[in-house]
Amino acid sequence: MSAYFAPIPPHLALDQRLQCARRQLVAENILDTMIANGTTPDESVLSYLQGYIDGDSTLGQAVGRIVDHFASSQPVASQDVTY
Repeated sequence: MSAYFAPIPPHLALDQRLQCARRQLVAENILDTMIANGTTPDESVLSYLQGYIDGDSTLGQAVGRIVDHFASSQPVASQDVTY
């Protein structure tokens, strides 16, 4: 059982539950890596990863959304702006 994600629905077929469990393990590893690198996952990150676990998005889509999320929340330093 995950501290971050919704339980895998018991009504799914065994192969679907196993796929969800594999995706959940990948998502938890992503969170562990983020936390180890000093990044605190917020509700948006958890939502993107939950979508991956549920099979609503691919891993690439979920990671892309996470990257975009953090990129849009970071201030741009003045030396990074090209005029």
